[in-house]
Amino acid sequence: MNTIKRDYRLDDMVEIIRRAKHIEMRDLAELTGKDIRTIRSDVKRIKKDYPNVITKRGNGGGVFWIGDVYDD
Repeated sequence: MNTIKRDYRLDDMVEIIRRAKHIEMRDLAELTGKDIRTIRSDVKRIKKDYPNVITKRGNGGGVFWIGDVYDD
């Protein structure tokens, strides 16, 4: 696995999530050209570094950017 490519993809995904505030996993998969299993794994990794990224299952679920942990 090329970790440099993955790191760039993760950075891109964080920016997409931050700007969108809410996005479904399948839309992230489409935007990145990766399969849904890869996206789920990537999102797990992102959640470890970004506590304001959360996921919810079901209708209306997906990946959310909640506020900004650096807001005062």
